[in-house]
Amino acid sequence: MQSKTRCSPRRCYLLWWVVAVCLWLAPGWLGAADKGKGKQPVALPAEKPATVRWFGHGFFQIISSTGIRVVFDPFERGVLPYPLPPKIMGDVVLITHESETMGTSASEQISGAPQVFRSTMAVGINRGSGLLFKGSKSFRNMDKGTIGGRNVMYSFKIDGVYFANLGALGHTLNTQEIADIGVVDVVIMPVGFCDLLTAKMALEVAAALKAKILVPSYYATAYTSGLKLGTVDAFLAEAPGVPVRRLESNQFGISPASLPEVMEIWVPAPPAPPTENPS
Repeated sequence: MQSKTRCSPRRCYLLWWVVAVCLWLAPGWLGAADKGKGKQPVALPAEKPATVRWFGHGFFQIISSTGIRVVFDPFERGVLPYPLPPKIMGDVVLITHESETMGTSASEQISGAPQVFRSTMAVGINRGSGLLFKGSKSFRNMDKGTIGGRNVMYSFKIDGVYFANLGALGHTLNTQEIADIGVVDVVIMPVGFCDLLTAKMALEVAAALKAKILVPSYYATAYTSGLKLGTVDAFLAEAPGVPVRRLESNQFGISPASLPEVMEIWVPAPPAPPTENPS
């Protein structure tokens, strides 16, 4: 009769230990074997920037990478001679204050059946086209008892960039007002109301908000000869230590990756006569 060979306890232990070590090292061996086979890392999709367009005065349009169009402070055609396109589309219209240039018909001229949030009625949280817009109360001047003196500042986030449009703000902001606006990457603010918000005051507000980009609005151009406004050059002269980018167009793209480390002033070019309808 043939005798059966049995594994001694010591031999079985050594065999188990070798198998365990091989299993532990196997992933590394397989990974090393894959090296040099031409495998490339998976590329992350590039950030799509939001587009900011300036139509003149305080009239802006911001378009998200997904095509949502937000319009600010449109003025009536003919009131100011800026060369507006025949059609301007909007999904949301935000009015910061009431004035002679921004009557009801001004918002009605925006195509696309937009939701309209109007001045003092928009204080608080507003939702439009899937975006949140926070309206914070402020004033155009120190006559705080009249409707004409009230102003609403809007803060919101599009494509990872935090925006704040301060409308026709006419005073500095206190600590609570700064906190109410929240995080800001790009601030759109008036620089031509020299008798109310001086250049020094405007820069203090932007610094307090910790904005990375300041976009001037409401200042004198060739199209505003009838209005008492200061020029953007006069404002820039009071900000000698702040880098300035004079853009070649009235629009620019912005994404988190394009934000500067320290605050810059970005000045869009005056709108040119339209050659085609914008979105």
